[in-house]
Amino acid sequence: MPVNIATRGIPSQSSLYSSWYARKALDGNNNTCSHTALQTDPWWKVDLLKTYSVNRVTITNRPDCCEQRINGAEIRVGYDSSDVFSNPVCAVVATIPAGATISYSCQGMEGRYVTVNIAGSSKILTLCEVGVYVIFPDNLATGRNVTQSSTYGTWFAGRAIDFSPGSTALWSSCSSTDIQTNPWWRVDLSYIYRVSRVVITNRLDCCPERINGAEIRIGNSLENNGNNNPICAVISSISAGVSSTYLCNDMEGQYVNLVIPGDSKYLTLCEVEVYGEGVLFYKKIFVKMKLKTSSSPSEPVMRVQLLSQLQSAMDSQTETDAEGGCTKCAVIPTIPVGATFSYSCDGMEGRYVFVNIPGTSRILTVCEVGVYVIFPGNLATGKTIAQSSTIGTWLARQAIDLNPGFKQPGSSCSSTNGETNPWWRVDLHYIYRISTVVVTNRLDCCPERINGAEIHVGNSLENNGNNNPICAVISSIPAGASSTYLCNNMEGRYVNLFIPGDSRFLTLCEVEVYGEGPLLKKTFVKMKLKSSSSLSEPERRVQLLSQLESALAERGISDVTLQWTQLSKQEVMRKEAAPGCLSIQEMANGADENVALWRSVSMSSQYMDWRSRYVVDGLYDSCSHTNSETDPWWSVDLLNEYQVEKVAITNRDDIFNYLRINGAVVRVGNFPNNIYSNPICATITTIPPGATDTYSCEMVGRYVIVHIPGDEKTLTLCEVEVYGQLIGNLASNGTVTQSSTSGDWFAEKAIDGNRGLQRLRIGCSSTLTETNPWWRLDLSHVYRISRVVITNRNDCCVEQMNGAEIRIGNSLENNGNDNPLCAVIPAIPGGDSYSYSCGGMDGRYLNLFIPGSKKTITLCEVEVFGEGPILKRSTVKIKLNFRHDLTNPTMRENILEKLGSALADRGFTNVTLSWYQTPQQVIQKVDAPKKNIAINGKAVQSSTLRYEANKAIDNGDLYCTHTETETNPWWRLDLLDIQIIKEVIVTNRIDCCFEQINGAEIRVGNSLENNGNSNPICAEISGIPAGQSVSYSCGEMQGRYVNVVIPGDSKNLTLCEVRVYGNDNVKLSGNAAQSSVFEYWRADRAIDGKKYAPGAASFCTHSKRETNPWWRLDLLDTYYIITVTITNRADCCPARLDGAEIRIGNSLENNGNSNPICAVVTSIPAGASYSYACLDMEGRYVNIVIPGDKILTLCEVEVSRGFPVRHFVKMKFASTSDLTGPEHDKLLFQLQSALGVRGITNVKLSWTKPPQREVERDVEVEEGPCARIQ
Repeated sequence: MPVNIATRGIPSQSSLYSSWYARKALDGNNNTCSHTALQTDPWWKVDLLKTYSVNRVTITNRPDCCEQRINGAEIRVGYDSSDVFSNPVCAVVATIPAGATISYSCQGMEGRYVTVNIAGSSKILTLCEVGVYVIFPDNLATGRNVTQSSTYGTWFAGRAIDFSPGSTALWSSCSSTDIQTNPWWRVDLSYIYRVSRVVITNRLDCCPERINGAEIRIGNSLENNGNNNPICAVISSISAGVSSTYLCNDMEGQYVNLVIPGDSKYLTLCEVEVYGEGVLFYKKIFVKMKLKTSSSPSEPVMRVQLLSQLQSAMDSQTETDAEGGCTKCAVIPTIPVGATFSYSCDGMEGRYVFVNIPGTSRILTVCEVGVYVIFPGNLATGKTIAQSSTIGTWLARQAIDLNPGFKQPGSSCSSTNGETNPWWRVDLHYIYRISTVVVTNRLDCCPERINGAEIHVGNSLENNGNNNPICAVISSIPAGASSTYLCNNMEGRYVNLFIPGDSRFLTLCEVEVYGEGPLLKKTFVKMKLKSSSSLSEPERRVQLLSQLESALAERGISDVTLQWTQLSKQEVMRKEAAPGCLSIQEMANGADENVALWRSVSMSSQYMDWRSRYVVDGLYDSCSHTNSETDPWWSVDLLNEYQVEKVAITNRDDIFNYLRINGAVVRVGNFPNNIYSNPICATITTIPPGATDTYSCEMVGRYVIVHIPGDEKTLTLCEVEVYGQLIGNLASNGTVTQSSTSGDWFAEKAIDGNRGLQRLRIGCSSTLTETNPWWRLDLSHVYRISRVVITNRNDCCVEQMNGAEIRIGNSLENNGNDNPLCAVIPAIPGGDSYSYSCGGMDGRYLNLFIPGSKKTITLCEVEVFGEGPILKRSTVKIKLNFRHDLTNPTMRENILEKLGSALADRGFTNVTLSWYQTPQQVIQKVDAPKKNIAINGKAVQSSTLRYEANKAIDNGDLYCTHTETETNPWWRLDLLDIQIIKEVIVTNRIDCCFEQINGAEIRVGNSLENNGNSNPICAEISGIPAGQSVSYSCGEMQGRYVNVVIPGDSKNLTLCEVRVYGNDNVKLSGNAAQSSVFEYWRADRAIDGKKYAPGAASFCTHSKRETNPWWRLDLLDTYYIITVTITNRADCCPARLDGAEIRIGNSLENNGNSNPICAVVTSIPAGASYSYACLDMEGRYVNIVIPGDKILTLCEVEVSRGFPVRHFVKMKFASTSDLTGPEHDKLLFQLQSALGVRGITNVKLSWTKPPQREVERDVEVEEGPCARIQ
């Protein structure tokens, strides 16, 4: 029965209207509702605290008014907490009547977060109740009989298995005993089960330490109320509100007890979950024995001894009497000489396997017996493992011995020595699709050693497998606990755990790997055969495969299945030698790749031996066939989402039954369990016998389904081919080029969706043999690249790929081959596709480049995955002498239109212009950087109890701010302009209540929405000791407002001091280049942080003598440049720098030397550093160039950028002119000139608002030459 688990979650919403909080959608009252403000894309979200399979979601609409507001809302379920719109959609709300509750089926969608959102602007989201219903199919404790040693109040034993962990209404959903000696709680599972794990949820409100020392016991005895049964685990501690998992290694028992030994103890349990397999049935035989003995069986020792002797006798009899004591698996009729036959036992259970021949005078000879078992999920069991080093006897294999080492850690856990980057690896032998990895930490000591460990999954052994893609990073695992990490069906043969850093130990008490597979390794072989026979005859093809299998078996390759991917085609070719001999070339049809080939398939039923997989085997004469039934269907899982362009279906070649396909529907989508939820691609009217018809889809989906609606229908398919592009492959829409082209192996063939395995020469690119060959992909925009997949050629020369470099960036210098390195390819086997993680590198260009002479680069497919495009934003600061008011929207749009036209005239068309902010008429001045920039700001807070907000920025810790007790109290600092925030230091109160600061959030940004409390989070304050100061790093977050807010009801916020460190002047870094290099004086030595030293050769750049020598710094992005500081050489020749020009801009025309001039260097003394103001010039490139036949030497170049600070001046004029008209622009020009005369030139003036006229009473004054200015 589905259970509503929404009430145990933590709700939030995009904004708050009045007091309509997010939690009111989960309070069980249909008359209280959550409510957002009017906004764009409002949302409401509940964090279920862990992953669930969601059966359905219910929504109750408001009863009073505005019921239509809910129309179009989307219900989403997924794992992404930050971007709710990226989670998959469960359902779309068409409408809900006022006060009504509607249920929406999510069909088991998995996720931790359930979101309701409305797309669009000017929307309001109101929810009066949300229910999230899940099914707990595997929890053995569900609905069982429970009891406990005593009951405190109404905290009954049954509340520990009520599916509610007590996160919101604790007293109604947890069990608890009274205070007593040895309190216990017990669940009776009714039958004996093999228990794999027990999950315990601790109380959230208080006293989490009460659970410490509790024992989990499992067995079949009720002696001492079951508390004498064997121990599964001892609970060291569980954090408040947290669920911890304890592995019981398939202990068998009917009763699961929790008991805390000792006096004056409470046992409180908010949820107990029991998982395992069963029911285990045991045959109980009661034997009445009459014994003659001189000893007394009433003595316990004698009874134990007697039972032991009986047990030994029975074991001996079992081992010798095979036929009488065991269940028969199979009878062997015959086995040829030397052959091996396999017999299915269909999952029979037992400890012993016997082979016996009934009868007398028989001889049994066995040359080899293999017993194959299935471990129901843990793929790591019995596999090959290794680790970087071994300490003592803590061997690598002890992490997969099914013993988590709770009793004897030294004998059952693995551990490396203390070393740099320790690792542990399991080889699963085949490629699997990994869903989860479970890691159990050591119990005895040092649990923090696991912190920061990375789980990698993939197929590469480069860097011992530690370069494979990351599944997860382990933040921490409590001592003795087991934590589960979702890998989202990552594919790989190797699973690594790896801790980066020096002097690290890697200790693992158990590693479990779960997933599905193995995934068949498919190798497509292109064969060119000389044959006088026609391979279009099926018998000839079967005969050829048989001969090939025999040849492979003779070479030790037996684990292979050979099939034709497509029917062979005969090609008559002209041949010079051996007249009369035909050459027959076996090749596939077409250049497109059939993405359904050998994928995972299923169908509604199977008629005789007409299997579902025959539809994707590439052979048109083998077909699938369902029984006659209602709505028969067939489905193929493409394993990933594809943009399906077309589906080709081949009908059976049978003139009597070919009409059965009529009316079949082709669907493409993402719902494997409900075919009717997938959109329709096409409806088949008819297909002639043996013919293939193609249907255009242009749809997105992972599953392609063919079904026939109606009763007594039969579905027969001989081949289904699916053609399309893998969703997410950024390369498919890019532009490519390469250093040279061999024949017709064009660069575009590496992104054509054909990996070249079916038809090599049509599907691969290749350069000529040359020095440093390269291939480049232009993605047109900047993307954040997560991984690159390279497919190597399959025919020959696979080693040509060895040593290729993958480079990603935005520069075309050296054809893009100087961009940052993602990975180096050591080797890729023929026809294989290897994935390389790039860790979110940003770039527009992706290059593959092989350094060296006499090299060839051949690529059969390049696939690029990531996110974006990441828009390249250039913020341009414009100083205009303009008679019109640019605060007028029409005038602003007019300016943008003219700028766009001017850019288009210069060839810049792929640009979108918009105002970053409304133009302001202000006086601007660049101030020097400050230390604690908080003391110059303005502070406010949500409420005041005696102490006002500015006490937190008085540069002293004596006086503190204090809000009233309220919901979500906050304090905000206005820095008066955008700053770069590096660090925030918070000082807590010293007198009392220091814990009140716990949970406070530091937020930095530019928005005042929700009083600034919706700005991005810099840090969360877990706790600050009384009177102490704690520093929180914000990186280089940018913002005008710094907020401290405590979420929750009945909170106080007290701050004794808030110090903010940052600046509006930041040194920039980048990549350096120069026109030439003299000896070893490279360009990057001007940005190495070392200004000069005797000899200077180790620290300075130096060009050759040449015309117009130059040096350039690529900042990798566009910035406003405040200053450029140049350090001259100290040893000699300082005059060489005279006349150098500093240029800043975004163009690489003339190597950047045509960009606008910031300054000209007149002279810099030897060893001196001079700064040049560039007045916020904008550009990505900073060049220093000396015109003429010169040498350029630079010992250090420092580039600083910042945000201009604005000062507002209020002026009152006595004037006979009307300053509300165009005259006020003339006044601004006069002020600018007057400031310039006085040496103040780094100022930009504009009006913040138009001047207002004020009529004053005239006052008589003496006439004279001066006008009165008030």
